[in-house]
Amino acid sequence: MKAIPYSNRLFRGNIYRSIDIAATGMTSQRMRMDAVASNIANAQTTNVDGNGSPYLRRHVIMERVPEKSFRTTLKEMMLDVTTSNSGHLRELNNFSKKQDITPLVNGNEIELPNTGKNVVYDPSHPDADPDGYVTYPDIQVLTEMVDLMNASRAFEANVTVVNAAKQMILKSLDI
Repeated sequence: MKAIPYSNRLFRGNIYRSIDIAATGMTSQRMRMDAVASNIANAQTTNVDGNGSPYLRRHVIMERVPEKSFRTTLKEMMLDVTTSNSGHLRELNNFSKKQDITPLVNGNEIELPNTGKNVVYDPSHPDADPDGYVTYPDIQVLTEMVDLMNASRAFEANVTVVNAAKQMILKSLDI
């Protein structure tokens, strides 16, 4: 996922920030839906790499994108100037304490290890081990469908936020 650079969002209003937040949420939820679709499609894949390894279930972990406030960024940028002469930028410490942070979300896809519970005796299967057992991916289609529904609903909620913000922007232009 690629987030909007912080410098492009510094002076945007709150309505635009809500669109930024919802956009990152939509991207992460789409990533979840893609992972679930891949899991369902490969629920019976027993040989991924040619060595008899079954497909590993994909899962997306959501985390907050760490960001610095405008005040912190400005202080870091002005560090060279303030240390060169003590008289430079005396007002730097008088900035308001308000944090201009847009809380964004990022999705990271990981592979979950196979617990090996899904082993079936089938000596005629081409991917059977010498004892005749085949290891299938540890994927429950019902669980994946529930995850898909959750991701879809969260995506729809983010779309609703974007549409509401868009309507507010359009209404403000009518004034």
